[in-house]
Amino acid sequence: MKKSLIYFSALLALGFASCDDKSDLGIMQTNPQETVMVKDGVSVNLVSPVSGEALNLESYSGLIPVISYSTDATLPEDATMDFVMELAKDDTYANAIEIPMEKVEGVENTFGVKSEYWDDAYRHLLGKAPTAKDNFIRVAAYVCINSQRSRVGGSDSWFAEKKLSVTPVDLHINVESAYYLVGSLNDWILETAIKFDHSDLSQYDDPVFTLSLDIPAELETDGCWWKIVPESAYVTGSWDGLYGTETDGDTAMNGVLFVDGKAGCLKVAGQYLFTINMLDCTYEVTQAIPMLYTPGNGNGWNFETGMLDTWDYTHYFGFVHMNGGFKITDRPAWGGMEWGAGEEEGTLKLGGGDINGPADGIYWMTVNIGNLTYEFTPIETIGVIGGFEDNDWTSDYVELTPSDDLLVWTADIEFTSDDTIWKFRANGDWAINFGQGEGGLSLDGANLSAPGIGTYTLTLDLRTVPYSYTLVEK
Repeated sequence: MKKSLIYFSALLALGFASCDDKSDLGIMQTNPQETVMVKDGVSVNLVSPVSGEALNLESYSGLIPVISYSTDATLPEDATMDFVMELAKDDTYANAIEIPMEKVEGVENTFGVKSEYWDDAYRHLLGKAPTAKDNFIRVAAYVCINSQRSRVGGSDSWFAEKKLSVTPVDLHINVESAYYLVGSLNDWILETAIKFDHSDLSQYDDPVFTLSLDIPAELETDGCWWKIVPESAYVTGSWDGLYGTETDGDTAMNGVLFVDGKAGCLKVAGQYLFTINMLDCTYEVTQAIPMLYTPGNGNGWNFETGMLDTWDYTHYFGFVHMNGGFKITDRPAWGGMEWGAGEEEGTLKLGGGDINGPADGIYWMTVNIGNLTYEFTPIETIGVIGGFEDNDWTSDYVELTPSDDLLVWTADIEFTSDDTIWKFRANGDWAINFGQGEGGLSLDGANLSAPGIGTYTLTLDLRTVPYSYTLVEK
């Protein structure tokens, strides 16, 4: 019997997948339990331009050569080779993207990938900024016989691993570094347009800008009208090139932004988060509640304590004094949005009945207003930890004593050096710790500094957000 027929019989016994079974993108669909070929029978090497240190996708159209291969006599004589390249943003290859490879016409035993496939995978993994970034590539090899294929070396076998600096095709999309909102909220005065917030990333890597809005009730009659001002127009004072909606007075809470578009309009008073994606030219307006309140038995059903802060208008957190039933509200008064008990413990329902809270004590409460859930962590201790002499961040240096309502904590603390840095933490653990933030203490905030050498009375006030502390020298 011919060698190829013997080998093909083995494939039939072990299971196989067709070399012609491909998705619409040309990426081969393989049997999860592929037949294994010995790796030593195949040699794979990177070729130019991928064998170099950098690749500019702008310079290529069509197939980019990636690898060449050779085989030895251990393979069946009528076997052919097929390859798939995997692309990732780091050497763990987490969330890697498979890119199909094709034979390079006129070059023996050489495979490449289409430049547009590589460019699309780059943008999916690394964003649309037209800047060079590291790409991590590796190649899987397959042996094909009579339209059936097997993975060389097994499912974890790879060839030609490489870190390569890759520059994507420049889409020539002009995302500016800053954007502003102009309209009813500032009487359409371009010079006082309200600036959107943005991360520290490049506007191409993060094209999303956000702005918190508070639309007053007096604007409901005529609506809150708006347009988006790019940085270039803001600087020059030009009304040309502003972004808006397709039709004048569009009240949709999401949609597409158009250059030199019409003015959109928000009709309902309230607190909102205005989000724009300037790479996709889209906008979305969602409710943005800056703080939640927890009136209940623990605080005498008032709104003066038990506030929950947020960093994203979805996740809320804070210290609360609980003692049985309570509710959650979006403002420090009744009559707004009120959440009560959901169908299951730990869930919320808009307009539901009183929530059955935990026993008398102070708790760290978290609320996810997106999926309407909440959790409590009992607070056993609140302490100070830091670079104190004979302690040096190993454990709580002192523990504070709570007031009767469990919301004001005090202790005497000695600073033997004016260089000492320190923080507050709960339950002797770092899961809940507070340091310096904007306007007061902040969750996971920066280290606090010693006021000077001496003994002080330390007071931590958890009644209002942001939390605060005082140090009074004794």
